[in-house]
Amino acid sequence: MTIRHKIIIVGPVGSGKTTAIKAVTNDHCLVTDVKVTDVASIRKGMTTVAMDFGVVPISENEAIHVYGAPGQERFDFMWEIISIGVCGVVLLIDNSRNYPQRDLKAFISAFDKQIQTTRFILGVTRTDVKDDPPLEAYAQWLGEMGINAEVVGIDPREKDDVLFLLTRLLEAGAGHTKEPLSGQQRPRVTGGDGAEREIDDVAYDSKEDLQFDETTLEAASNLKGVTGVSLTNGMGELVRSTIDDESLNGFIAFLSGLSPTLEEASGMGRIKRVTLKSPCDESLTVFMGSGGRALGLRSERSLSVPLLGEQVEGLMQWIKR
Repeated sequence: MTIRHKIIIVGPVGSGKTTAIKAVTNDHCLVTDVKVTDVASIRKGMTTVAMDFGVVPISENEAIHVYGAPGQERFDFMWEIISIGVCGVVLLIDNSRNYPQRDLKAFISAFDKQIQTTRFILGVTRTDVKDDPPLEAYAQWLGEMGINAEVVGIDPREKDDVLFLLTRLLEAGAGHTKEPLSGQQRPRVTGGDGAEREIDDVAYDSKEDLQFDETTLEAASNLKGVTGVSLTNGMGELVRSTIDDESLNGFIAFLSGLSPTLEEASGMGRIKRVTLKSPCDESLTVFMGSGGRALGLRSERSLSVPLLGEQVEGLMQWIKR
């Protein structure tokens, strides 16, 4: 009787999930790729919409059934479906994206139940393209979230790298605490050479707040459903806008300046965006960035706020800095 281990590979668009499954199965796998029609097209032409699947034999009577989850949040209904009966979760994070810590937190939160009750390992890809943040930073962030798991730098195109990641996952212990880890429970990092080491305290500035600039403005103006864009600086001054209505530009700056007061008064934490819907045909959404900068988007009312937010978050991950 063959023993089957079910493992899911999750992560944002472009992190290498489909590539990894193709590599470890020698292309003998099922993929559900379609042409990209949103901001992810900046990086890749195809994206997974349902799942990828492959079988990896590891001995005469033992095999890994590996499933790749779609990376876009709009396909998250598949996440719960393919998570049934898993024995472990592999999270791949693309190190070349602008805000990888945001990806890490988002997917740890989305797969919290599976991570807490099964095995978990983090694979960091594209470190050859961009080596900052280092693997130690990811280990630190996991520790802050109470997750004692190994961090491995891999190339998803290399079969040996992916197989190493899967077998390390099967060797890992199950279950993770929700408390921040003490010095006795530090996550481990493993480089591409397979050398393992524990980490000491590290101080890493993630610069997590979105950094809006004129490149962002140009890219956001091309989003489907967006009819006008505006950028203001930390002083509330207009940097650039494609919105003709000066009163609306001034209001965007006003909302940005008002956000710290609203945060303090509400006690609800950081305000990342404010959306106003008109009774007519358009909406206004203002995204708060670092240094007091704000990105205002006028959009068709039919464009949902969550979808617009997801597109902007995705856009900020892909545009070159």
